[in-house]
Order: sequence, then structure tokens, then C-alpha cells
Amino acid sequence: MEKTILVHGSGHKAASWKETIAYLNHPEDIFCPELSAILDGREASYPNLRIAFEAYCAQVGGSVHLCGLSLGGILALDYTLEHPENVKTLVLIGTPHKVPKGTFALQNVVFRLLPKSTFTSMAFDKKNTFALGNSMKNLDFSGRVGEIRCPTLILCGEKDSANLKSAHFLAEHIPDAELQVLENTGMRCCCLPVDEGGLSLDALDRSGAAVCYVTPSHQFPTGVTMPAGRRAELLHWAARRPGQRYIIEDDYDSEFRFDTRPLPSLQGMAGADGPVVYLSTCSRSLAPGIRIAYMVLPRQLLGAWQEKYRLYSGTVGRFEQQTLARFITGGYFTRHLARERTAYKARRDALVAALRTFFAPEELTLAGLHTGLHLLAQLKDPPPDAALRAAARQYGVRCSLLSDYDLTGTAHSAAGTLVLGYGSLPDADCAAAGERLKKLCTAAREASDTV
Repeated sequence: MEKTILVHGSGHKAASWKETIAYLNHPEDIFCPELSAILDGREASYPNLRIAFEAYCAQVGGSVHLCGLSLGGILALDYTLEHPENVKTLVLIGTPHKVPKGTFALQNVVFRLLPKSTFTSMAFDKKNTFALGNSMKNLDFSGRVGEIRCPTLILCGEKDSANLKSAHFLAEHIPDAELQVLENTGMRCCCLPVDEGGLSLDALDRSGAAVCYVTPSHQFPTGVTMPAGRRAELLHWAARRPGQRYIIEDDYDSEFRFDTRPLPSLQGMAGADGPVVYLSTCSRSLAPGIRIAYMVLPRQLLGAWQEKYRLYSGTVGRFEQQTLARFITGGYFTRHLARERTAYKARRDALVAALRTFFAPEELTLAGLHTGLHLLAQLKDPPPDAALRAAARQYGVRCSLLSDYDLTGTAHSAAGTLVLGYGSLPDADCAAAGERLKKLCTAAREASDTV
């Protein structure tokens, strides 16, 4: 039986191919190397990774069908050029023929701002991601891709601006290569302002958007809840162009409302034929490890989903799904949520009490208390956010500021506002958290005053 090797990108792991493999014949003949593992402790550099990948292919043995995504595509391309006799077919997905130095430089800037925890789902940790990227700056296969003689398929998203030019270059220079540009991928997104009632409908109208993604029950990070009137206006926005405008309603933590009654969902207000795609998850209500979420589609989209996108629905085993179903139908889930709401409300109250103990009323304004698992604490006459971050490092505090979530650079009102998550904060640590935040803010203010 012929063997296939699927090579993941830098933002993925070998398990990313799990869904794809489930729809292929003879999975026992499909191999997915874990790029960090095949290095076997050697420095994360492209020369070392290329040698390790060659050794992996030799271990698989014989001629192979080779498919690579992004970094995996670069490895697959390189291996095909060096060992043409071993590659029967080649598939390159979102693969650059030369490394774009400007894009890499910008990517490195973004990566430096990300916490180390972000990289746990990526191929390499933060340190090794930088090391690997720096070793790839001069990669350029422009003058060699014409040497490839095996059947080659090149895939790229229509809106994948970083790789679309490369896709066309590869298709033009690899003999008999086939190019498929995938439509409706890499959609253009725009950020819209949020006020005390949630998403600005005026800004939405001006944006020209066809799809609107909202979290009306609890917007993160501002903590605001969209009132019923604003929800009706949003539905009216979609209804003005039936079949052309849709709302994606992510109701990720609506179970945690402490002091107010739940508001009806957009999907509930619109009905089964309305323009709302409803999403929710069990990650917060039960546990992230259960990996179960669900979606409620409008009737007019259900057929298209079943025809084109059913591939994406098989990520969780039937055993876990049926266990959860029994848990819900037996009434255990309802009782579990009641206990959780009680526990989280007590934890919120303890944190609020601690903040009000160590901060004078005029020093701190709290918002977003009624729902969710976080709140906002806005300082009056705050020190610069940079001073708060520096003080947080000094005191060993993981500090999250509202300005960290501003993608426009224009939300000046976000300055001096702390985003305080208490979902995983032990009850006994609430008082200490209030005291430490007070010391942090005092140190930041003193440091900024001396500058």
C-alpha cells in the first residue's frame, strides 16, 4: 500500500490532521510527524529540521505522497527537490516559494507580545519559534521549483494575501502543476466599537459587512450585555437583506448570570428561520478538556453545511457526546450549573470585597459584575499602562489590561483599566489578590511620578 506523509505548519501540531485522516482511506498508511519531536532535542533551526525530516521520510521508507501546510509545505518542497525519486505526488497548502522577510519581521513583533502559554498549541514553544524563524530568513526556492516533475497540487485561500502570489508563482514554474484557489477563506474582518449597549449599529452599517460576530450575553473584555432593544436593532440589520446578511451569536458563558435575569438569545428572538447562527460551548460550564461545543443553524443554511462542511463536526468521540447527553437529560447538568453559579458568585463577591477594602471608593470603579467570570477595575487618574505592566512584572503578577485588547489604538478610555478574571482564583487568595493589586498600582504610580 502506498504511504502518505502529512506535514503540519508552525501554528499546528501533528494532531491537526486528525479530522482529515478520518475521511481518508487506509489511515494506517498515513504518517504525521510531530516536527518538534523529530528534532530529538537538537536546536530548533531549519537546517536541523530539514535533516530530521529527511531521516523521518527514510524511516517511513519507499516512495510517498507528500502534503505540507505552510512550514510543512516548505519542508515538503525542499525534500521533493532533494529526493525527487522518493516523491510520487506533492500537495502544497499555503506555501511560500521564498520566505517573505517583511512578513516574518512583523510576525516576530506580534509573537514577542504574546504570552508563552499561547504557543502551547503551536509546533514549537516561544523560544524555539523565534529560533526557527530566524534560521529561515534567507530561504528561496525561486530558481529551483522548475526541477519538480511529480504531479503537484497547489492550494491557497482566495484571501490569503501572504501566500497567494507564491501559489501563482509555483503553479507557473512547476511543470504541469495544478492550482486551486479556495474561495470564501481568509475573509476580511473589521473591528467595530463597543459602547455600554454592546456593538455600535451605526458603525456596523458603515462597515459594509455581510456577517456580524457578536457575544451579546457578555462581551469580552468590556463585560457589557447587549440589551433587548439593541438586539432587535441588530436583527433588523440582518433582516433588511435576507439571505445576504447573517449574525453569528457566540453565547459562550451565558450560564453565569448572578444578579440579573437572562435575556433572550438573538437566535430565540429570530426563530428557526431567522438569520442567526448560534454557537455555545461546554468549555466553561463543564471543562475545557471535554472539547464539546454546538451550533444551531438557520434552516436555510443547514443543507449547505451538511453538503460542504460536515467534515468539521467529527472532532469528539461518540462516547463523550452520549455521556454528556445523559448528563443533561438526567438533570445533572442543571444542578451542576446551579452549584457553579453559587460558587462563582461567592468568589466574585470575595474579590470585590477585597478590592473595596484596599482601594478607596474614589480610586477604583468596578464594572461588568453581573455576569461572566471576569470584571473590569478602572483606576482614577491612572499611571500609564506601561508603568502598570512594569510593576506587574516586579510583583510577579500576570497583568491583563483593557488596552491590550484594543486593535485600533484609538480607545483612550481603556487606559488604566484592569481585566480581572476570577474563574480559577482560589477563594482563599481573593484577599491577597486585592492587597497585591493595591501594591502594584501604588508602585506603578510612584514609578511614573519619578520619570
